[in-house]
Amino acid sequence: MNEQPVAHALVTFLDARSGGRETMPDLTSGRYMPHIVIQSPDVRSPNCDGRNILDNYLGIRFVSGPTVMLPNQCYDCDFALMYHPHVDYSAVCDGATFTLREGGRVVGFGSITRCSN
Repeated sequence: MNEQPVAHALVTFLDARSGGRETMPDLTSGRYMPHIVIQSPDVRSPNCDGRNILDNYLGIRFVSGPTVMLPNQCYDCDFALMYHPHVDYSAVCDGATFTLREGGRVVGFGSITRCSN
């Protein structure tokens, strides 16, 4: 079985007033599987053309992080690049910034500090 590459990142989840989650996810369960879009962390809405989202969504699965989190705080986390090698994750590299997505909703942002892909 091929092991999925893992990225280490600094991640901030937005509060609900800013479009984020009502409750913080459990990053240690291996069940939180949002997407990232490599882009400026200042973006707060998807890039759309009518009804289609044009952003390049990359599937991830959090594999470690703090057990207790507060919104709008930065945390060290690790996530697996779920669909590697079938999806091009070359944009996920040291220093890349991203938004964290749940569907079309931006729920957080971050930056890659180290990646093994």
